[in-house]
Order: sequence, then C-alpha cells, then structure tokens
Amino acid sequence: MTSEVSLTCENPWSTPAEEVVKTLISDPEHGLSSVEASRRLALYGPNEPVRSSQPGLLRILLKQFASPIIGILVLAALVAFAFGETAEFVAIILVVLLNVIIGFTMEWQAYRSVEALLKFSRTKTTVIRDGSRVETDSTCVVPGDIIHLEAGDLLVADARIVHSNSLGVNESILTGEPGTIEKQENIVPSQAILAERSNMLYSGTSVLSGNAFGIVVSTGSSTELGKIGSLVKESKKGIAPLDQRLSRLGKNLLWLTFLIVLLVLLLGVSRGNEWYLMIETAIALAVAAIPEGLPVIATLTLARGMIRLAKKNAVVKSLQAVETLGETDVIFTDKTGTLTENRMSMDTIVTTSGRYTISEENSRIAPTVKSLLEIGILCNDASLQNDKEQQTGDPLEKAIIQAYEKLIGNVDSCRQQNPRIAEIPFDFEKKLMVTFHESEPRDYLAVKGAPEAVLPRCNKVMLEKGETALLIDHHDWLHKMHEMASEGYRVLAFACKALDNRSDLDKIPDNLIFLGLGGFLDPPRKGVRANMQLCNDAGIKVVMVTGDHPETAGDIASKVHMIPSGKVSKSLHGKDLDRMLDDTSQRDRVLHTDIFARTSPTQKLDILTLFQNSGHVVAMTGDGVNDAPALKKADIGIAMGLRGTEAAKEAADIILKDDSFTTIVTAIRQGRVIFNNIRNFVVYLLSCNLSEILVIGIASFLGWPLPLIPLQILFLNMVTDVFPALALGMNRGEAGLMKYRPRNIEESIIGPAQWTTILIYSLAMTIAVLGIEIMAIQFWDSDDATINNLTFYTLILVQLWNVFNLPHAHVSPIWNEVTRNHYIWLAILISLAVVATAWFIIPVREALGLVSIDIGYWPWIALFSMIPVVIIQILKRVFKLVL
Repeated sequence: MTSEVSLTCENPWSTPAEEVVKTLISDPEHGLSSVEASRRLALYGPNEPVRSSQPGLLRILLKQFASPIIGILVLAALVAFAFGETAEFVAIILVVLLNVIIGFTMEWQAYRSVEALLKFSRTKTTVIRDGSRVETDSTCVVPGDIIHLEAGDLLVADARIVHSNSLGVNESILTGEPGTIEKQENIVPSQAILAERSNMLYSGTSVLSGNAFGIVVSTGSSTELGKIGSLVKESKKGIAPLDQRLSRLGKNLLWLTFLIVLLVLLLGVSRGNEWYLMIETAIALAVAAIPEGLPVIATLTLARGMIRLAKKNAVVKSLQAVETLGETDVIFTDKTGTLTENRMSMDTIVTTSGRYTISEENSRIAPTVKSLLEIGILCNDASLQNDKEQQTGDPLEKAIIQAYEKLIGNVDSCRQQNPRIAEIPFDFEKKLMVTFHESEPRDYLAVKGAPEAVLPRCNKVMLEKGETALLIDHHDWLHKMHEMASEGYRVLAFACKALDNRSDLDKIPDNLIFLGLGGFLDPPRKGVRANMQLCNDAGIKVVMVTGDHPETAGDIASKVHMIPSGKVSKSLHGKDLDRMLDDTSQRDRVLHTDIFARTSPTQKLDILTLFQNSGHVVAMTGDGVNDAPALKKADIGIAMGLRGTEAAKEAADIILKDDSFTTIVTAIRQGRVIFNNIRNFVVYLLSCNLSEILVIGIASFLGWPLPLIPLQILFLNMVTDVFPALALGMNRGEAGLMKYRPRNIEESIIGPAQWTTILIYSLAMTIAVLGIEIMAIQFWDSDDATINNLTFYTLILVQLWNVFNLPHAHVSPIWNEVTRNHYIWLAILISLAVVATAWFIIPVREALGLVSIDIGYWPWIALFSMIPVVIIQILKRVFKLVL
C-alpha cells in the first residue's frame, strides 16, 4: 500500500535497477496488484499528455481587428456610412472581411501543434499485474508498473530497464538521429545526457530487436515526451516582422490621416469656406490617405509566394512566414537527411592492399577488396529490390550490397553459389554476426562486426594477392579504425575462415582470417555545398544542432563547407551547454558556436531563445517530437516532410517535401523577393495616394473646384491602383539578391529613403495633374465637371505609368524586373479596360460623376500623364539619385 506522497526516483539511470524497484515499491516478478495500480492511477492521473487549452473562436476572430491597417479601414467605412456613401462603405467592408477571414484561418491552424503529441500515447502495452502478464491500455499505466517489451512494441511511458536481452531501440523521435540504439540494465553516470542513458526507455520510442523488462518511472506529462509537450505549449512565437512593420505603417498612416483632415478643416474654415464643402473635402482627403488595397495586395502577394514555394517543395502554412524568410540571418539545421541523404553508403575499404575509395573510378579491384565485399554480402540479411518498400535490412547491410553491385556484380548469383547453412545473429553484447556457408572444396564461415569485437578473434590477415600471413599487430588496425572514425565513418571489420567441422555451427569461432575494414557514411546531399556558399555570401550563419556525436557532425560540416573558408568551426557538447547558458560571460561563446552536438529539446529551445534575444531572426529545421518546441518558438519553423513526425509538422511554419537544405535556401531567396515586392508596391500605392492628397489639398487651398470626389478616389485606390501594385508583387527579383546581407529586423517597410522616394514620385505626379487643371481653368475655361474629369483621367494614367518608376537607379532603364514582368503590362490593360467599362455602365458613370469631354482633350491628358516618368528618369539617370 502506497502513501499519498508521490513516488519518484531521481536519476534512475544512475541508480541500480533493484534500488529503483524498491523506491517505487514494486516487485519485478509479480508487478503491482490491481488494487494498487488503481490507487496509483487515481493519484497520478491517466498516462497521457495534458491537453492545451484552446482559445475560443470568438477570441481569435476579434484578434484579427487589432491591426492598425484594419482599424483605419473600419474607421473609413464608418465615416463613409455616416455621410451616406454606401458604395464606399460596402467596398471597404469587403476588404476588411477578406483580410479577417484569411488571418482567422491561419491562426486557428497554429493551435493544433500539441495535439499531434497525443498520437504517441494511445496504444496497448503488456504489464505484470498480480503476478501475470496482462495487456492494458496505455492510459492505465502507472509509476511502478513492470512492463514487458519485445521487437515492434511502442514505449508508452519512461522506464528503467530491469533486465534486457539484445535490446535495440529507435530513439530518433527524441534525439533526431536514426539507427538502432543498444540498451542494457547497468547504471550510467548521473550527468549522462538523454542520448547516453543506455538503461532507460522513453515514451514514444520503439523496440527494434530483443526483449526486456522495465519498471515505469514516469507517466503522462512527467515523461520526456510529456515535458516536450509542455515546452510546445509554453513556446510562443514572436510577432512576425511583417506584422510589426504593417502595424507601424498603419499607425503612421492613422496619424497622417488625422493631421491632414484637421489641417484642411482649420485652413478652410479660417478662409471662410462653407462647412459642408470643407467636410466633403476632408472626407475626400481621408479616403485618399488610406491605401484600401494594401492589405489585399499584401495577402495576395504572400499567397503567390506560397504557391511558388509549393512548386519548389516547400509547403508554407503561414502567410507571414513567407516574408519572414527574407530576414533570416541564422539557420539552425539538423544533420541527418537535411545536409545528408539519410542513407548509409559504403565509401571506403581499408585492406593490406591500401585504402580503396568506392566513389572514385578504379580500373583494378584488389583481391582483398573483392573478398571483403563477398564476405559482406554473405554475412548479410538485407535485400534490395527496385521497389523501395520491398527493401529490407539494416542500412549498413544495404550499403554493402550496393557497393558489391557497383564494383563486382549480381548479389543473388554469389549467394546462390555459397548457400547459407547456419548463422549466429548479431548480438549487442558480442557485437558481431556469423554465417556458415556451403562451398567447394570446403565450407567456410563469414564474420562482420565491430572492429574491437572481430580483431581479437583473428590470428591471420589476408595479403594483397590473396595469400595469408600471421596477424601480429592488432593495435595498428585499431589505430586505422580510430582514424576512420575521426573522419566521420562508421566502421565494420570483416573476417572469414574455412569450416573444419559442421558440429561447431553454434559457436563463435576464433583464429579467423582478418580481411579489412569498411567505412560507411551518410553522404552529403548534392547541392548542399553550393547553397552553403550562397548562405555565406548572403550573410546567413548556418548552425548545426544535432543529436549525433561532435566528431561526426564536424566531419559533415567540413564536407559541405558549412564554415566560411579561413574560419575554424567551433562546437559544443550538450553536457557543457547548460553551464554556459547559465553563465552570462559565456553566452557570447554560445552565439559564435557552429555545431551543437548531443543536445536535448530544452537545450535547443534555450539556444534558439538566446539567438533571438540577441537580435537574430532564426529559421529552425527539425523532424522529431524533440524538435517541436523549438520549431514553434523559431521565427521560421521548418519541418521535414518525408521523415518528420506529425508533432514537428504541426508546430512548423514550413514543411519541406524533399527534406533538402537546398529548398530552405530557395525559400529564403523567395522571402527576400517578397519583401522587395511588398516594399515596391507600398511605395507605389503611397506615392499615388499622396499625389491625390496633394492635388486635393492644393486645389482646395487655392479655391479651385474639387478635383476629385470621394468615390472617384476609392475607384482609383481599389481598381486602377490595385492591379499594377499586385503585378509588382509578381516580380521575380534581381539575380544577385543573395549577395546582400539580411535586412535588420528593425528596418521598416517604409524608411526615410522610401519616404523620400514617395514624396518625389508624388510631387512629380502632382505637378502633372495640377498642370492640366491649370490649363483647364486658365486657358480652356472649362466647367467644374470637365475640370474634374480631366483631373480624374490624368491621374489614372499618371498612376499607371508610375509603376515604371520603381526600379532602382542601377537597373537598366529599358529592360528590368518591372518591364520584363508581363503581369505589369497585363495590369495596365486591365485597368484601362475597367475605366472604359465604368464609362459604358451608366449607373457607375453617374456615381463617378463622369461626363462627355471633347476628344481634343485626350492628347493633352496623355502628354501631361507622361511628365512624372520623364522627371523621375532625369533625376535617376542624369542626377544619379537613388529613387
């Protein structure tokens, strides 16, 4: 009978198994009684992660109205409604609803990340209750339960191994590194990190081979998997840079609108103008100041970026993530499958004939190499089929077969000529495998395994021509093995021997003939090296965060040129990281580290947070449940689509369909293109809107007829402005875009340089429009309706041609990213067609106040509309202004 005090065992991996059983008041043979198990279930609760509380739908919906841009649009709609401008009111409300619906949909999806963790907790498991093995639901497992595990079982709780037999486990879900991890019951040091706790089994991992009994030490949220779930819930992503910039821009526009309206009202009243006329003018100016199409164009531009990236194997879940990519200055990448191909390849063979590199072209294959490969495919349980789903076996064994087929020939033919008559399977304790084969003139045996296990059993070595000699210096071969391991290779030793007596088929033999060593690598992906160079050129720091050994990680980093030439890579082991993160004087060293090896989920999150707090925009890649907290916290979370867990995919902003680092760099470039496009169309929209404000304000101040009525301005802003601005969002970017350093996260969409450009563009357009208005008043003696129409049509053309002002001064004035963008030309045609259609639809024509004007005015309209382009090009090309 347990007390109500919680049963815990601190650091069970450093405590003998019998002490853990005693501490948890259990029995390794009889387990818990059903009554005691029920008591503990009531005490600890069900064995499942705690569900995160989801915000209500109404709360998420209301949050979408917090954007200043949306607030301005709502205010404009209310003003329009108050003054009976129904068409304006309806148009603006539709814009607001479009943005709110998109934002609501995206945010609702973001709250599903923790739910994927629950998939790992719903299964059956075998426990010992009342002295018998019973199968129970995973939610009913409690601390102190004795569980029995066999190959194929999924761990549902954290357990300390009590007894094991050749137990191999896949822990990639927690460590991120694939492969079989050997497990045993002996104690390990208390400071051992999770990946080194060889006597512990963790929830969510799976048994690949062997069997074991273990005692449950943690359930539910107390497991390592549950702790990760808590980290995911606690991890909060900061406000996306684009949202911050649009928010700042919206606030600036709000104040600008207020000041313009107030100034015009005060000036008008002081000049003795009628209140009604000044209120009408103020409304026109307010509508002109608000870029109604900005949220729609930003949304559509980002959506277009999502489509482009999807075609390049990057599925983007968040619109804002597309633009944030462009600011990324640090990429946290894992090793396996992202920088490497996630498949083992036999790269090197070392025999008495020397070192043989399989990837290189070799005209001659030494007899020692041929013998080693033949033994490798005979002492081998793998098979390769054309259909990947039909391939079976250990990755190293598959790699041996691929090497044999490349260098020698058909595997099946060799196996048929040397049929297997018996075998001793691989054993984690003995660390080798033996197969016995029938052959003429004598049967023989084949051995492969860890060098430290095979070499002591060898007394001879095969020489260059196939003859044998006494093996005197074992240490020389062990030294070669360590050299290969330091280069990042996984190493196997191969041996053989003639079989004297078939009665010894169950014994591991001695006096073997040593053939040599085989070195295996997970080779770097094609294109990674070139993209690493792109990152270096673009000022993006690539940091490897892996569960693998520091030496292996360092070797891959060297092969893919992760570190810029002339610099030495700096690495940190997970066991040293916590101390350095707690020491403020050591944090700068952490920020300059290139490789973090053997890291835990909490450490990944801490490293990420440190970089973010230091002003970096971080993209984080990951595939396991252990990566989910950091993926959610990162500015850009990137999950692997091929090998990634559901938890990682749910927490991420982007999912890579090909798990390739190259795709990440492609996405970053697209993010930079998106930002430049957004900046271009914001400059375009605001310069057009400011020209409207200046035209109306100056005309009102001079007492001229109102050049534009509010509905005409809305027509300009929502129709003729939107199509060219949207086309600017389709630009594909400059060729040298990845030669520049990332933008500062504090850099505004519209900074001082852009405001200068906006002012100059708008002044040029204002000169043209006021010029034709002066002509109409002073020389043509036109009526108010004609003056209004001349101003309206000129302003339409002026704003359409304004799109050609956007390229920078160093870009060719004739053939640049704007003029070669066919969407620009299509947008101009569509805008002109819309204007023509508005004239022919009588209700629209009347609402816009359009009247018939003499055909002789049209050449003047065309002439004045070209004035701004001429002015801007002179300033750029002659005076070398960067606009």
